[in-house]
Amino acid sequence: MSVSGSRSCRRLSGAQDARDNGCMRCAFETVTIGAIAAHHGIETAAGLGLPGEPYLGRKVAAAAWTGLFAANLLLLRRRGSARDALAGFANGAYQALAVQHYVDWPWRFRKGVPVLTEAEGLPQRALPTYNAALLTAASTSTVALGMAVAQRRPAAIVGHLAGLATLPLQLASARHHIGWWRSRGNR
Repeated sequence: MSVSGSRSCRRLSGAQDARDNGCMRCAFETVTIGAIAAHHGIETAAGLGLPGEPYLGRKVAAAAWTGLFAANLLLLRRRGSARDALAGFANGAYQALAVQHYVDWPWRFRKGVPVLTEAEGLPQRALPTYNAALLTAASTSTVALGMAVAQRRPAAIVGHLAGLATLPLQLASARHHIGWWRSRGNR
């Protein structure tokens, strides 16, 4: 069975599926989710906690993020404009999450690529992986948006833009999170 257009990425085997734009958009959306999950994992391993942890506690925040990522991945197997809108929103919100770090933390260009030079009290040894996760999320979500534009998928485009519009909320949440983390006696 060949997958086409906005159809789901139910099967990722075969040359036709690999060439299909709908399936490729799904692949980029999946990589974006993985990159954000890696970002959260790096922060948690470094002792910074998860987004939402100041409000929910570690266990509930971990369950919420696990559920959200699982729901996002299941959503990518669906079809239609509702799927496009929700997946677009998730991609836009994840892109805003990556951008938020470049607004809040010092960065510079290294070989033409913006890299954080400091972030959230992370040890320097963690920054290359952290930068890779954020840059992967930003770039793959941008490619997925570009594919939605090329495919003329208005629900995915509007959803993505609505997700990007969460940037001010994400900035406020991240700043609260860092204040919470510092109030616990951390750097």
